[in-house]
Amino acid sequence: PGAEVVIVGLKSGLNEDIDASRRVDFVCRRTRVANSGWIKLPLPNPPRFQVYNAETLGLEVAPPVDGGVLASDDGTVAALWVSCAYQPAPNQIASVFRGLPIELVARVADKLIADEAPPPWRSIGATLEPISLAAARQLGLDDATLAAHVRTPVAA
Repeated sequence: PGAEVVIVGLKSGLNEDIDASRRVDFVCRRTRVANSGWIKLPLPNPPRFQVYNAETLGLEVAPPVDGGVLASDDGTVAALWVSCAYQPAPNQIASVFRGLPIELVARVADKLIADEAPPPWRSIGATLEPISLAAARQLGLDDATLAAHVRTPVAA
C-alpha cells in the first residue's frame, strides 16, 4: 500500500460489433495502491468461475477502464487490472476491478513464450476464508490446537 503505479488501459462504450459509433479511449493515469489483500466475493449460484483465494491490489483512484495493467514508471508491469465478476443476488451480475499480481500470470506466460507446456494449475476447488476462534471452537477446534495458534494462554 502506498506504492505509486500507473494504470494503463482502454475505456470503451459498447462492443464495437454492436455499436461502432462508440469510441475507444486510451487511459493512462498515475495513482497509488490503496490496499493489498484477499478479495471476498459472494458465492455464485449456480456455481461458476470467479476470482477466489487470490491476493489482489486496490487503488486509491481507479479510472473507469475495461481492463489494463498496473505498471511502475520504468514500464515494469506489476499487475493486471481485471474485472472480478460476482453475483450479489439471484439473477444479477456485478463486478469490481482489482489488480491481479503479475507473478500469477508470468509463470504461465513465460512457458508459453518459450513454446513449452504451462505448469499445471492446482486448485483444491474450495473457497477458504478466515473465521474467528469462537467459530472454530463451535466447529470442533480442540484446546491443544487452539493453544498452539494463540500467543497468549487460553483460560480453561
